[in-house]
Amino acid sequence: MRAPAVRLRIHPDADDADTLEDNADVEDSAAAREARAVAAFSTDARVAFAANKEYIKEASILLRQAYIKVPQKYIATFLPKHKNCLLPALLAFETMITTEQLPYKEKVRGTVVIKEYTPSQLPDTIRTAKPGIIKNVLQEYELALRLRDVRRFWRTVADRRVLDEAANYAQAERDGAIQECECCCADMPINRMVHCDNAQATHFFCKDCARRMAETQVGLFKYHLTCMSMDSCEAGFSHDQRRLFLSKKTTRALEHIEQDHVLRVAGLEGLERCPFCPFAAEYPPVEVNKEFACQNPGCEAVTCRLCQKDTHIPKTCEEAERERGDQPSARLLVEEAMSMAMIRSCNKCTTPFIKEHGCNKMTCTNAGCGNVQCYVCHMSCDYSHFDDTTRGGKKGNCPLFESAEKRHEEEVQAAEARAREEVAKKNPGLDMSTLQFDLSDKVLDDERRRRNDDQAHIVGRA
Repeated sequence: MRAPAVRLRIHPDADDADTLEDNADVEDSAAAREARAVAAFSTDARVAFAANKEYIKEASILLRQAYIKVPQKYIATFLPKHKNCLLPALLAFETMITTEQLPYKEKVRGTVVIKEYTPSQLPDTIRTAKPGIIKNVLQEYELALRLRDVRRFWRTVADRRVLDEAANYAQAERDGAIQECECCCADMPINRMVHCDNAQATHFFCKDCARRMAETQVGLFKYHLTCMSMDSCEAGFSHDQRRLFLSKKTTRALEHIEQDHVLRVAGLEGLERCPFCPFAAEYPPVEVNKEFACQNPGCEAVTCRLCQKDTHIPKTCEEAERERGDQPSARLLVEEAMSMAMIRSCNKCTTPFIKEHGCNKMTCTNAGCGNVQCYVCHMSCDYSHFDDTTRGGKKGNCPLFESAEKRHEEEVQAAEARAREEVAKKNPGLDMSTLQFDLSDKVLDDERRRRNDDQAHIVGRA
């Protein structure tokens, strides 16, 4: 068995930290690579491979070489906790020694260092090793050490950041350059804050508050970032200020939402979007052309306009799904039907939403939409659509106020019954007991709490 191939890019020198201090995207990317590596070396096939006695012996030696001050007895007990897989065990050990109190006493005299296994000599050792288990585990060890170096690099960056921030705060206090965030009221050095672009009355905020505001806007499908001051300031944030608190991911999301808004306002008929990137183009009806060819140079995906997955024409979506082997299980079909029963979609822009409290007259929060519709029948409406006669409605119309929890419960139960019936028809031999849902006490308690809160809102309206 060959060691799983994992691409890795690291920053080997902590002196580079100054240029990366605010680059959360790079750090997140490194964490994602590590997660992929751990997953690759934890598969059932890898666990079976690691059960070999020769592998276990070599992995134990290498783990002791990685931590020469750790008693051999403890190493011997730690490796089996991770099914003898070296890479996951080494990284888990690194987590333990940096976040927990050590459960052992370090050795006064460390384990004898094997020169061939030192980081400088390891590449030559791997190159000259014969193909087989030993070479495989050495390659795994080399990758584990590199991943550990990445972790230690970012830990050094974090430690340096803490010291730098403390020194910066102390200097700001001496200079009288401390200001209160107008959102969370925390005292911050001015050079660690951002401000709106209101020239007459500039308002300052800490970067965390500004970042959370932007993420909230993305969650609401909005792209305008406006001042959070209580003075009703409607100023925005300049491009230079945005760069100080927005991650690349959030910036892309805001740009995507703005692009969607512009296209929606343009009112283009037959507008089709790529499911993998923001690219959009006018297309004929899906009956004429079922494929969408993305023209974005960084994407260029060809997808099915019906199922939003890679093209499978001339096969139907169902045929392609069966061939891919990703047919949803009977239980999953029922679960999805129950979830979808609670979720509504805007009649105008298809943005999904769900109600917790309040009236049934729902306004879409998506930027540039603002469609108003009924939560009960999903029709676009105004107050005259409902049963409140004081607002122009008529008795017998859809209720303006009701228990959202009760409605959701009834709709979910109805959806579950329909889904079970459909699954039973398609799978005559299916044991229907496998579709029973046993909820934990915590979930049941949470449901009871939400019902009580919902009832309190209804009583408050009475």
